[in-house]
Amino acid sequence: MKNLGIEKKNNMTGNALMIMVSVVLSRILGFVRTMLIPERLGGMNVVTDAYNLAFLLPDLMYSLLVGGAIAAALIPMLAGYIEKDDEKEGWKAVGTFINVTFIAMVFVSILGIIFAPQLMNLIAPGYKESNKEVFDLSVQLTRILFPSVCFLMLAGLCNGIMNSYQKFVVAAYGPCLYNLLCILSIYFLSNENPDTNYGVIRVVWGVVLSSLFYFLFQVLFTMKHLKFYRPTLYFKHKGFHQMMKLAIPSLMTTSVMQVNIIISNSVSTNFAEGSVTALSLANKTWQMPLGIIAQSMGVAMLPILSALYAATKHDEFIQKFNKALRTVLMLSVPSAFGLAILANPVIRTLFKFSDKLTEADINLTARILAVYAIALVAQSINTIMNRSFFSVKDAITPLISGIVAIIVNISSAILIYKYTNLGVRGIALAYSLAACVNMVILAGSMHKKMNILRNKKQMAIESLKMILSSVVMSIVLLVSEKYLLPMAIDIQIYYDSKIIQVIVLLFQAALGIVSYFLCMVLLRSKDIWDVTERIIKRKQKKYDKERQKNTEL
Repeated sequence: MKNLGIEKKNNMTGNALMIMVSVVLSRILGFVRTMLIPERLGGMNVVTDAYNLAFLLPDLMYSLLVGGAIAAALIPMLAGYIEKDDEKEGWKAVGTFINVTFIAMVFVSILGIIFAPQLMNLIAPGYKESNKEVFDLSVQLTRILFPSVCFLMLAGLCNGIMNSYQKFVVAAYGPCLYNLLCILSIYFLSNENPDTNYGVIRVVWGVVLSSLFYFLFQVLFTMKHLKFYRPTLYFKHKGFHQMMKLAIPSLMTTSVMQVNIIISNSVSTNFAEGSVTALSLANKTWQMPLGIIAQSMGVAMLPILSALYAATKHDEFIQKFNKALRTVLMLSVPSAFGLAILANPVIRTLFKFSDKLTEADINLTARILAVYAIALVAQSINTIMNRSFFSVKDAITPLISGIVAIIVNISSAILIYKYTNLGVRGIALAYSLAACVNMVILAGSMHKKMNILRNKKQMAIESLKMILSSVVMSIVLLVSEKYLLPMAIDIQIYYDSKIIQVIVLLFQAALGIVSYFLCMVLLRSKDIWDVTERIIKRKQKKYDKERQKNTEL
């Protein structure tokens, strides 16, 4: 059998870059999908609230198995067996895990369909009595959506298998197909009739079919890696036992983010109509840079760190981990500052296409987004930390940390709701506080376990440079937002033209990137020089190859 080898696995930055490109495309398509929801379903109203609530439980089930079990158990285990050149034996454990996971997901989906009213009562308590229309529609849509979880889970299993074999392309770009199909469903299956709830039921059926096509697409490219798969249950296999020990606690660990989102939406049902939709739009906005920055790096680093740990190359493990962490920090810190400063133009550009969203809707969503910016840095670090714990086959520590974060989120949300006038913004603040607590616990635990922060002084200095550069960038953006742009563009033209809004936002983003980069260079940031050096070396290598090819010709 062809051994993948550690050297091939160590191309973490290249894999992360390729995945990052796919994530950017997928997130763009996902944003188009999100933008269409209020536009095609009547704005921020009972229909869009019900639509967003209906996705909470299926998304939780998906994150439990795909984000948790596959990341924590399947990829490290299968990558480890491949590294040891024992692929056939490994598939006995992996195949059993896949079969058990599928059976469990079918069972859970059936229960979800049957007990949808009771489950919706838990996540939307404010609607059961005050707005039964939203509650009943949410239950109906949830029941339709649950089968899609099985298809998405199967697609996720295919992705996990391909990632284990270092085949990232199809696994990375498959979600783009899913989002594209969902966009077509929302656009063509919705209507302008409020009496039919704008066709939301047909839209949700279209989402279910989209998940089915997504799975069929993924499995076509995974078939060649399934030669050792058997529909058999090897319950006594020690590899399967080890996978279950990793998977079960990780189910809760990686669901922390989704559970916290459910908690946030649950409390937000006590606020005015449209609050759930505003919270959802802001949440999906800040998760776009999270996916691009942290999740793409996490996907690339998991099989690599798993292989390094299995080969007992701990020094190289720590080196790769620190490289990933510094890269994520260097990108997430300025992104968080930028989102906070440009929250209003970001929300306006992304979501306001007609009078269906009012100025009050835009301002509310922007204020929520500005608070969520805090969570961007914390969740980016948490993503890297969780993947690192999974790679060393430790799912207990992230589980405990996640439970603490959930407790912090619940208690903070209740206290903020009862004793402050922050409104739905307070729910975003509670979520951000919980993410920060989770970050501190995970970082301290990983350092204690693997001594990952050997050079804490250098890390602190580099982090300070990132913060200072981000502050300078924020000042530049504030000046441009408050003074320069109003002088250059008439405000009414800006409000009326989507093209102008896009151009202005791209200009501000470019201005922020340039000011941040220059400040980091002036502060002699080691991280920014390392990235620049890697880019130069990669271009030089490409140039040398082309030159050698031309010489041979």
